[in-house]
Amino acid sequence: MIAVTNANRTIGRTRLRGRFTEPSAQNRVKPRQRLKAAGKLLLVLLFTSAAVAGAVVLYKSISGIRYFTVKTITVAGLHKLDERHVRGIVAPLLSGNIFTRDIERATQMLEQFPEVDTVSIRLKLPDTAEVTVVERKPASAVFVNGKLFQMDAKNVLIEEAAGPNASFLIRGLSGAGVAGERITDPRLADVERITSLFALDTKYGDRPTSVDVGNPERIEVHTAGGLFLRFGPDKELWEEKFYEYLSARDISGDMGLRFIGWDLSFRDQVVGIRGDNQPSRDGNDHRG
Repeated sequence: MIAVTNANRTIGRTRLRGRFTEPSAQNRVKPRQRLKAAGKLLLVLLFTSAAVAGAVVLYKSISGIRYFTVKTITVAGLHKLDERHVRGIVAPLLSGNIFTRDIERATQMLEQFPEVDTVSIRLKLPDTAEVTVVERKPASAVFVNGKLFQMDAKNVLIEEAAGPNASFLIRGLSGAGVAGERITDPRLADVERITSLFALDTKYGDRPTSVDVGNPERIEVHTAGGLFLRFGPDKELWEEKFYEYLSARDISGDMGLRFIGWDLSFRDQVVGIRGDNQPSRDGNDHRG
């Protein structure tokens, strides 16, 4: 660039006195840098376009490869789910070759069923996919949000139940009441703590069949032996009161007394309950 200026005119810090001036070295370098940068950008675009085009061609090529293509799908472990339904879900995801099949997605889709605990998909050469499903097993029946559900050992609601046909029933828990929900009510810990106490009963061998934790002041337990026990709010006393109940049951048996239940909610005594729901009396209270 050549600039013509009048004498004594100042541009920037350069005084020009009626003569031609040459562009500075810095100004001469800038066009070269811009050209070099544009060249690099063009190369990047060309390489990117080539890579995308190559990837498309490669995908089309490997999609057509027939090596290790799944032709047979076996399904094991189903009791509640329909095998045809399971096959219909996994077949499109497993029917490709070794490069295009999606085992992870197939596993995730099956594990979305409330009835399913775990899924394992194993490839067996040359062309077989083995699908093994472990379904949830009912460990108890629970009333949640006015509905009766089967619940597994991981506290997941499996499905609604027609009746409390499980060996153990829990009442008083909170939750949305939908299949697949994991119950997180902290009162489940109370259920576990109370039911574990029955391991201390080595004489009668009684076991709990239902627990109602709806009223924290009086948790009620029914047993296979036809009794009911009431526990108070002081959890630290539960084990001690259970031992007192066992002792009182021994004493009442020796005396020929029979009770339908025992109230362990009192701090200083265990009370035997007669059929009329009153403490037993024959002139005196029979309390353990």
